Amino acid sequence: MALFEVYNDQGIQQVTAINATFYLKHKVVGKDLPLQPGEDPDPHLSVYRSFYFEAEFPIIALATTGIDKWTRVHGLYRLQGNNWRVDWIDSSSDYTKPTLEQGVDTIVYIFDLRSTADPNNNFGLNLYGPDGKCTYSSNQAPFKVLDVFEVPGMYNLEYNPVLSSKVAGRQLAVISNRYRDFYAYNDPSDAFYVYESFSTGVGQVKISYVDPQTSTFYDPGANMDGTNDRKPMVTVVDVTNL
Repeated sequence: MALFEVYNDQGIQQVTAINATFYLKHKVVGKDLPLQPGEDPDPHLSVYRSFYFEAEFPIIALATTGIDKWTRVHGLYRLQGNNWRVDWIDSSSDYTKPTLEQGVDTIVYIFDLRSTADPNNNFGLNLYGPDGKCTYSSNQAPFKVLDVFEVPGMYNLEYNPVLSSKVAGRQLAVISNRYRDFYAYNDPSDAFYVYESFSTGVGQVKISYVDPQTSTFYDPGANMDGTNDRKPMVTVVDVTNL
């Protein structure tokens, strides 16, 4: 028996002090961070922004300031203990332009398994597990999934998925089960890199793929063994008013 449990009228458990959910821990606006130039001569591939943060089990969701923008994770690194660094690249990452022209295209939402509610709050509802950690807070935004879709293939530069009616009028962020730079191939002798990037808007998601080496695209539904294990799955998260 948990310390605290709530059930709806169908008998489905809604809240418990034992089973923690994910909560928004950090919201990072790209314009607040400097560009970090890399070594690649292409400024759109060599420049990134970094954010250092603390979390137990982070989930990174990406959103852009408009459906005509793009963004992708450049790397997520565990530094020591619960300290992390996330790097991302977006369509404003061109260090050859003046800062005022670079704009800001990306908003990064970092969710964590535990709530970060202030134990001194004297309003709302906070629940604590046996370990003394806050597992639920009515004052924090939970991880709210609106849709999940499968990318059918990579023949096209852009893919505009048909989303559920739940996303209408909602500001969206996205999470892919793929690392954003990945090898894709049918024949190991014909491997190539594919960059997966995202654009979001109110009720909209767009995914783009760029192969900087061959301009050919891999079809995840055409594996030599007939499997579809290379199909990326994308999770759509509600970040409205966060």
